[in-house]
Amino acid sequence: MTVADGRVRFDRHTPNPREPDRIHADPLPFKLDVPAKGSAAAGLAGRTQVLAVPDGCLVAFNAGEFGAGVRWFSSDAEHRKHLGSEHVVRLIDTAAGPLGFVGFSHLSASEGGVLRFTRDANRRWVSKVFANLKSASAVWKESDGSVLVASSEGVERVRMDGQVEPLYSADWGLASPQTIAASPDGTIYVGMQRAIARLTPTGHTLREEWLVDANCAHLHASIDRVAECECGAASGP
Repeated sequence: MTVADGRVRFDRHTPNPREPDRIHADPLPFKLDVPAKGSAAAGLAGRTQVLAVPDGCLVAFNAGEFGAGVRWFSSDAEHRKHLGSEHVVRLIDTAAGPLGFVGFSHLSASEGGVLRFTRDANRRWVSKVFANLKSASAVWKESDGSVLVASSEGVERVRMDGQVEPLYSADWGLASPQTIAASPDGTIYVGMQRAIARLTPTGHTLREEWLVDANCAHLHASIDRVAECECGAASGP
């Protein structure tokens, strides 16, 4: 999703939730030899996020309910350090340093938050909790350095002092937010399965509108794909 000259462009491809590696995945800058069996549980498999740092890179692995992990790797991958087992959906560089946005929900398990990655007195990478969130599935870095975070529960803003500002509460559930962007006038767009939620400032609140394809009469939760919404024919006259 991109915003330019007040126009928002979206990739028309709708990610398949059965193929999570196609969503926000970065290629590893090196070959990583890991055993096929048990690698997800060890936090070394799944969708990857890569963020370059001066002495190598931070890599977040996310295999959903099968496991997750964040590690620092040296540039040649000869050295590594485990930094946590959280489900990081995005790694971005900010004025507060490298941040990892955490979001996961499966059955009764749920987690959300922001991790900050820094180096200790011995120059070794460590992770600390930077902010608490409801959850996270997509992020957008604003011009002032703050970060907008979308999840199935709405939109929050993370400021670089660690404060979190709730912007909009929602129950988007199976719509599964995938991307988020904001235009200069403050309008927020959340890209989801088959639709876009447009949040327009109206005084001190945001007005929610849904944008769908002209051929989509209405959205409904798919019965055989529990993590997906689909377009359907209009019901009734």
